[in-house]
Amino acid sequence: MREKDLSSVLQLVLDSAELQQYYHVDEIPDRKPVRIAKSPALDSQPQLTKFGVPVVYEDKNRLLESDRAYFEFRRVIVNPDLAHVSFTYDAEGVRGEAWLIKVDNQWQIGYMSVSET
Repeated sequence: MREKDLSSVLQLVLDSAELQQYYHVDEIPDRKPVRIAKSPALDSQPQLTKFGVPVVYEDKNRLLESDRAYFEFRRVIVNPDLAHVSFTYDAEGVRGEAWLIKVDNQWQIGYMSVSET
């Protein structure tokens, strides 16, 4: 998997319209920068941004101890023209998945499902 493809796919998920209502950075300033839990689903830490600042990767146990909101990519599969990402944002009880396709060398979300638990 190319790092550029991984970054593009994950950035599209973070920026998806379906997730914007859950970040609440205006009401809860501590949610900026967005924290991403390090997990086995990601073997690297691609450069991503949200709200004009880089995301921060942190150890999940440390995030749990600090009681801070964090985004977690649970499963990430990126093939040459198709990608699947599942994720959680437990602070808001959100779970979801996205299927992305590459068209004319550009990634785009083909399907996105977000639900509150």
